[in-house]
Amino acid sequence: MQSPDNTPAAAGRSLMDQLPACARSVCYEKDGVILAVFMTPHCIEKTKAFKTRPDDVFVVTYPKTGTTWAQLIAYLVREDGDEKALEGKNVTNEVKFLEMPDFECMQKEAKNEPSTGSNILKLLQLLQTARTSCDVADAMPRDSPRILKTHVMPQWLPEDLRDDPKDPRKAVVQIAEFMGKSLPDDVIDKIVALSSFDAMKKSVKFAEDLKDEVDESDNKSFFRKGIVGDWKNIMSEDHSRRVDALFEKKFAGTGLVLRS
Repeated sequence: MQSPDNTPAAAGRSLMDQLPACARSVCYEKDGVILAVFMTPHCIEKTKAFKTRPDDVFVVTYPKTGTTWAQLIAYLVREDGDEKALEGKNVTNEVKFLEMPDFECMQKEAKNEPSTGSNILKLLQLLQTARTSCDVADAMPRDSPRILKTHVMPQWLPEDLRDDPKDPRKAVVQIAEFMGKSLPDDVIDKIVALSSFDAMKKSVKFAEDLKDEVDESDNKSFFRKGIVGDWKNIMSEDHSRRVDALFEKKFAGTGLVLRS
């Protein structure tokens, strides 16, 4: 999150002051950007200094823009479309968020420590010492490409990337070519089918892997409708104009074009 009007401090208020009270205890400001506390300064610095490999594959996205879909395609491409490679694997955990701590390690540490005081306080203490996802990635074997993901601002990336696929098959081919794979048509078709929105939404495995990402008490799903342009059924014309104006202002000079 950056200042809505891009001023150093709107009306003399810091970015943190502009947050609703409920968010201030779980967020902090770094270089003019609001971050969740679990994306610690240490994790961000490790991301900036991360040593890439020539065959690394990065899924670089904004939150809620298809990260889960893209990481599954990349994973299946790497495994030549073999769905057996998914057995016993939580792809969401296999594809690490560079800027985050190693939550699996944190969970193990939390279980081994006596339960004293606030769970939030305990979490914050673990965050300061936890191994980062960058550390996990550094230790990954070199016999196959690492697939990694990130939501960080461009200035914090180790380096590069971007593109905009509308055609699912074309997207699979582009990701495969980027990963140095030349796959036969039947394998490409299989990956398109396995990574389709409907297939992912119906997958019991994905539902289990992502159960902690949503509030199931309200019958919500991690996957919504998968329909391009469905925002028109939610946002008013005024909302749309304001988002368009903000996009034009923030992305001026980047070459990125807002599509209607």
